[in-house]
Amino acid sequence: MCNMGISQAMRPQISPQPSARGLTGRGYASASIIILILVYLKIHLSITGFGVPYFYAFVVSLYVAVMSVGISAIFSACYAFFLYLVAQYFFSSFHIFHPGKADIQYILYWMTNLVTIFSLCVSLKRSDVGRLDMWIRVLLYALIVIAFLEVYGGVKPFIDSVRKLYTSTSSFYDAADRDVRQYGRIRPTAFASEPSSLGNFFGALWLLYVFWRGASISRWVESGAMMIVAVFLFRTPTLFAYLVVAALLLVYSNRQVRGIAMPLAALLVCLVAVLPYAAYSARYDLENKSMREFVSTGSFFIRNITPINTFFDMIEERPLFGFGGGYLDAAQAGNIGEIYSRFRGFYTYDRISSMPSSTFITNSFWEFFIVNGFVGSLILGWLYRRMFLRFGVKNFMLLAMLSMALWTSHAGLILTFTWVPVVVLVVILSRMDDPSATAGRQ
Repeated sequence: MCNMGISQAMRPQISPQPSARGLTGRGYASASIIILILVYLKIHLSITGFGVPYFYAFVVSLYVAVMSVGISAIFSACYAFFLYLVAQYFFSSFHIFHPGKADIQYILYWMTNLVTIFSLCVSLKRSDVGRLDMWIRVLLYALIVIAFLEVYGGVKPFIDSVRKLYTSTSSFYDAADRDVRQYGRIRPTAFASEPSSLGNFFGALWLLYVFWRGASISRWVESGAMMIVAVFLFRTPTLFAYLVVAALLLVYSNRQVRGIAMPLAALLVCLVAVLPYAAYSARYDLENKSMREFVSTGSFFIRNITPINTFFDMIEERPLFGFGGGYLDAAQAGNIGEIYSRFRGFYTYDRISSMPSSTFITNSFWEFFIVNGFVGSLILGWLYRRMFLRFGVKNFMLLAMLSMALWTSHAGLILTFTWVPVVVLVVILSRMDDPSATAGRQ
């Protein structure tokens, strides 16, 4: 423990104050919002035979990072991840899913994503408190207004036509009939790729807004009203996870009872990881018809059951370092027959034959272990702990538990969008643990 304390003390932390050569506090606030919007819209660079996800968010992030902390700090934060991913590439070469172009892309995407989240952490930490607070509030209300107009104002065709300009075909959500059948009406996207993306982004921003200046009574009332309206409008279950995380953060913010936050967070992870599987197993016995239909769908199966099936395959075949970049092929090979046999009414032969492998697993919590295995997960977790310590996060295990709970409704660890709630939690927890950051922020 003594050695750990010395190593943490010697590791340079990222200063929350703007540097002389970097942007101003207001500049960091504006840069943070620009990066967040680019990530939310999921605008990628597409080249024939190749592409870089979130390319424009990466470019802005790289500029911000270079201007604020310099190339050496970026290299210091990222080089160990690159070495790990390269090592895992060679470990994966012994597996039947031979490394190829997809594995090289996986490493590239992970590294560009890493730079983006590192820069976003820097930018948020150094943002002017009042200016960022204003922009987050504007974004939250804007998403609510756009969603309202999409559902009740007849602008859905326009929003869908705009979304098609930058959303890939495989990610474009167009299931109005399913929404009406399961939720009673169409669900808004507010220019995102799908309704759950809107819910996840709104939830992450909502957490940041609640705790950015301290969870005062007036802020809780306003935020509570926002969330009630969002739950009614968005009709996405992902929002409830953010409500539970907010309650746990409120517990952690109270130093007298913060010790129970970690066990409660661990319990939350267990529940969100196990309950969907249990609900699916008992789907025919559920009395509530809407719930029975919800857990019986192919989309529920791909998000909650396919990942667990693939996790068991990983334990049998590659328990130490996982499937690596070949995890999507493993998920497809291990589940395509079962999905077709169970859901052939929706997943017809033509549909399932044309489905990209990326759609066979949409749960980042299980994906983390499937990709890295048990040993690899420990190594990668240690690397992220090392990086986030530089931003002042003292309780990494709480950060990991809360992030994993929210990851159950995300898909794709190499996608920056998946890491937005993690970045938000890094900023919130570091401010809670740093008296100088929280003093006088009202």
